[in-house]
Amino acid sequence: EHSSINTELLPNTIVHRGTWIRIWSMSKIITISLAMDLVEDGILNLNDPVTKYIPEFNNLRVAVDDNGTSLAMRDDQSSSCPFQLETVESVMTISHLINHLSGFYYATTGIDCIDSILVSKNLPHASDSDDLINRLATVPLLLHPGSKYYYGTNTTVLGMVAERATELSLKNLVEIKYSKT
Repeated sequence: EHSSINTELLPNTIVHRGTWIRIWSMSKIITISLAMDLVEDGILNLNDPVTKYIPEFNNLRVAVDDNGTSLAMRDDQSSSCPFQLETVESVMTISHLINHLSGFYYATTGIDCIDSILVSKNLPHASDSDDLINRLATVPLLLHPGSKYYYGTNTTVLGMVAERATELSLKNLVEIKYSKT
């Protein structure tokens, strides 16, 4: 409520105590910081497999072309569809989630057949973390975990790992770890 506003961009906006302001990717920093606190507390280990906390991801597959190349590793995306599904070659770890190396993505890859699958899952309307996990468990990864940086829903999954590891909601974890008492 004590911040300034760009009046050229938002000329009719008044900021006060009740104004909702999107923090966009700042939530990633908060989630990663929380996960690192849980590592320091001995609750998580950076090398833990994600499936230790989210066993629903045991059967994730990777979208590949006819030559077995992960779609995000291709220079030319024009012929990526249709794709095949391949068994994941490596174990996805908490470190992969933090570093955007897990193979998760947003529906903005430019590969229509992949983007449409993610869009069809309607992730923003998941009723809770378990529902979101179940929706993500049916979507192919874009890369084998650890193979390449790719910006996506990695820290969303990291937040759900933290919830499962502590049996607390992400909201409660943030309040416990970062609220001033």
